[in-house]
Amino acid sequence: MNAKHIGVGLACALTIAVACGGRAVNERGRVPYEKLTVGQRTGATILEERRDAIKTLIELAGMAGKGNRYKIGDLEEVEYPPHDAKHLAMLLLGDLRASEGVPVLLQNIEYRVPKFMALGYELGRVEGPGWHPAVESLIKIGMPAVGPVIEKVGAYPQDCLARRLCLVVLKEILGPRLAKVRLEMAVEEAKDGAARANLKAALEQLEPEP
Repeated sequence: MNAKHIGVGLACALTIAVACGGRAVNERGRVPYEKLTVGQRTGATILEERRDAIKTLIELAGMAGKGNRYKIGDLEEVEYPPHDAKHLAMLLLGDLRASEGVPVLLQNIEYRVPKFMALGYELGRVEGPGWHPAVESLIKIGMPAVGPVIEKVGAYPQDCLARRLCLVVLKEILGPRLAKVRLEMAVEEAKDGAARANLKAALEQLEPEP
């Protein structure tokens, strides 16, 4: 069973939980557990287990790893050795659409290996010479990732791989036109001069519309 199958299974379980009365999670503080219906109990339990699973995945995704640094053109790349637990955790945060995982994914957005194999299965897309699982998961999480990604873009004082990957995420989630609009809004709203300058520089990096 690979990460995709695990993620699909957990996603199905979550759907069942909501259908069975996941609202009981909020009710358990007011209604005695023994008075909940079977569906509400099931939903509450699955949602609680989902929260626990996401917490564990965030810890695994944040595990430190020492990579090998090298230059590709004017950018510095870091290539990491395969790490089953870290990679699977990063993938599953995306499969579960876990917005709680956005901070750790952004912290590890440059995490990359040439071709990753785990449990005998090839995981995710392998694009060109490498693959960034955090980018793929942030795109899957979608709109909840947009604000934090823009904030992260404003923190990069110069052109770097992380900034370019953040722009990829924004364009994949919003589309090139709306990504440009959101960055323009962020420039106008930025209260910090350095962040404003960084956002302007990132805005210039967006590919022109066809």
